[in-house]
Amino acid sequence: MAATPNRQFKNICVLSGFTYGKHKEFVEAAIDLGRSIAARKLHLVYGGGNRGLSKMVSEAAFIRGSQVLGIIPRVLKPLGSSCDSSTGEELVVSGMQERITEMLNHADAFIFLPGDLATLEALITLASWAHLHIHQKPIGLLNVNNFYDGFIAFLNHAIKNYFIPSNVKKLFICAHTANELLDMLQAYKPEPDPWTFVLERPNNDGNSSRSSAMSKEVDEEKEFNYEKGGEHGPDRWGEIHSEWSACKNGTMQSPIDLLNERVEVVSHLGRLKRSYKPSNATLRNRGHDIMLQWKGGAGTILINGTKYVLQQCHWHSPSEHTIDGKRFALEAHMVHESHDGKVAVVGIVYKIGRPDSFLASISDHLRNISGSNERDATVGVIDPRAIKIGSSKYYRYIGSLTVPPCTENVTWTIVRKVRSVTREQVRLLRVAVHDESNTNARPLQPINMRSVKLYKPDEENENC
Repeated sequence: MAATPNRQFKNICVLSGFTYGKHKEFVEAAIDLGRSIAARKLHLVYGGGNRGLSKMVSEAAFIRGSQVLGIIPRVLKPLGSSCDSSTGEELVVSGMQERITEMLNHADAFIFLPGDLATLEALITLASWAHLHIHQKPIGLLNVNNFYDGFIAFLNHAIKNYFIPSNVKKLFICAHTANELLDMLQAYKPEPDPWTFVLERPNNDGNSSRSSAMSKEVDEEKEFNYEKGGEHGPDRWGEIHSEWSACKNGTMQSPIDLLNERVEVVSHLGRLKRSYKPSNATLRNRGHDIMLQWKGGAGTILINGTKYVLQQCHWHSPSEHTIDGKRFALEAHMVHESHDGKVAVVGIVYKIGRPDSFLASISDHLRNISGSNERDATVGVIDPRAIKIGSSKYYRYIGSLTVPPCTENVTWTIVRKVRSVTREQVRLLRVAVHDESNTNARPLQPINMRSVKLYKPDEENENC
């Protein structure tokens, strides 16, 4: 199996332990990964043998039609050993380093399940080679039962003590489920300059000097707009600047249609765990929307074990996401960022009806900014807990920012409940922008085989 040259990969290399581990979740994750690989019509490369998690992932993929290649060192094939034969085809090599080299030759991307010292050796080797620009293939950690939390903590400790450059962390893509990780690997783009050695010394206020990932979202509409077919419209965003190329060439773009027939109903994602708090805020006219930005963040939301700090909220009209092809009057985006720069957005859609209480509470500030030429307006302490969600059900998928530069690997949570807003509230948000446009909604983007999940608690019935 020869490796393909781009992120439309076909060959996934999975490395894992030769035992089953302590917890049943390890085995379940390996089987789920194998099935997910086969469901996406991908081929599997693995460490060979027929024991432990290696056996489970390879058999799960093989019986569902994936081509499977096991690459195993001769030292692991003693005569009569229970790991004497591999699932599918087998390639026997002289040693451990040659096995890693052959895996690199055959695979387009790597996934690490929980494993042993040999698994860790391969992980460190492939990461080192990526940092030295020997390869640019994505490395995924399937963090089952938080198995790789210790490894991530080591990286953070080494970075804090200036032994490892901070950009090394960008070599690793971490997720808790197989489909989420495969989506993120598909969207991976290598660092443009892997030789850059970045040490994050703290500022006087104790914060890192690394620029926030939020700064990647364009703050002012000077070079793009929403005019369909226009020179600077959505179809042309990816051509305006090279760093906006994902708007045109990305495979994980947002928004999408949340079509019921492609949604998988699940109960394992858990309820949204929000720990928001009141904080000083500023209203900003960004030329394409009105943004409410909290100084220093306004509390956190917990997603897949990662804390994301609420940074800002803004609104799009009509809604950018659709549900079963239906577009709504308004969509709010609550934008969060983790300490390592990952972005998560909670989206809330609204239909015309009763007034929204949160927008009513800031309506005077919106009127003030609409009657002013000032870009920013201080609005005092705003409590984000007043932004009502009203449902425990939500959609989850991996996508992108919906404005340039259309950065991918954004974790999207779209609340299932449709809330209400008045026409006047929608109009006020558009008038405040001063752009004379009737819309600031990006058109729907191709889903490209991404998985979309709908979380419903176990105790609730089948009706959404």
